[in-house]
Amino acid sequence: MKRKLLIAISVLALCCVTFAFVSQDNAAAQTRSADDGYYTFYSEFGSAPFFERDGYLYSPGTAENKAIINESAGLETFTIAADFYVVGQYNPLNAGFYIYANDASGRIDGISAYNLQLERDAWGDAVMLRVHRFEQGYRGMLTEVRLAYKGERVNMKAVVDRGNVKVYVYESIDPVLDYELPSYRPGSVGLRCFRGTSVKIGNVILDAKRLNVDTSALEALIEKAQAVTEERYTEKTYARLAAAMENAARALTLGRFEVAAAETLLGSALDGLLEKHSLEELEELIARAEQIVAAENKYTKNTAASLESVVARAKRISSAEDIENIAYFYDLINVAESRLIAYAL
Repeated sequence: MKRKLLIAISVLALCCVTFAFVSQDNAAAQTRSADDGYYTFYSEFGSAPFFERDGYLYSPGTAENKAIINESAGLETFTIAADFYVVGQYNPLNAGFYIYANDASGRIDGISAYNLQLERDAWGDAVMLRVHRFEQGYRGMLTEVRLAYKGERVNMKAVVDRGNVKVYVYESIDPVLDYELPSYRPGSVGLRCFRGTSVKIGNVILDAKRLNVDTSALEALIEKAQAVTEERYTEKTYARLAAAMENAARALTLGRFEVAAAETLLGSALDGLLEKHSLEELEELIARAEQIVAAENKYTKNTAASLESVVARAKRISSAEDIENIAYFYDLINVAESRLIAYAL
């Protein structure tokens, strides 16, 4: 078991929340009841902070609201993800994440942090992803990306690694923003909703590497992959395995998202390995498969037809140098044979 951080926070845990309302003069937190401890809430002017309803976290829009995740202090490398919902089709959106946050208070802009903010005007057809900087006051916008508005649920994931920030929006495969912060100091992670915007937030997950992430399954796959003999398999399929092993080694030092993705990739590469065979071996297998196909009324029509189709394609291979396709069709014929369904006697 590696010593890394896994903090999975669901807003469902926010049920039965009690709040203490304080004035701005005290600059104190709107703190949840003592038996939960996930967030500390801050709200300007002593206004209503975030609250829970139906499994979602809501900001009423009357003030700038902050929710700092208590267990996240001192982070440098982490992934934070959440679903941000526009409350009403034509309402604005102005909410996002705090990263590297320190010294939060109830004052407006009372925090030292970077802010990854999703901003949409009422009736707008675009969502702006903006990076803001705060140092106990607003210090300006650093960069922005314009994105098409695709619906009221805006999913955002930020992968943060020692000052580098990659942001994914609407489950994008590639980051919509890859940005190097000018400077940073380790800090907490949290949520921000600007005043004048009602928003609900769900599926909040923070994944970082200071507590335990179970890597035993990935380590077992790595051990299995290391036992593979390169000469036995085709060049392309072994190259995919080697790349997946490299990725898995990196993932061992990261968080739960990366470990899970590396498990999937490495498992797929292992399953996709193709043993080398000669053209003569393939031709012998084809001859055997043709005898099976010729046995009328022994197997169901569909499964026999599948085998026949694969055999017909395999017979087109004529070069002994076509190692990849020889291996591919050798494997495919065996798979088709294993799926034959015999008629009951």
